[in-house]
Amino acid sequence: MFVPDSTLSDLKANLAFLQENGSLDRLERTTNLLGHRQIVH
Repeated sequence: MFVPDSTLSDLKANLAFLQENGSLDRLERTTNLLGHRQIVH
């Protein structure tokens, strides 16, 4: 989600995707998704 050349638009699109797919409903999963370098959806 966070790479050096991400734009604000990229971050908004990524966050919207995660919200639409119910991926932000548990803290331990949310933390892993937002901070892990190798998560592929």
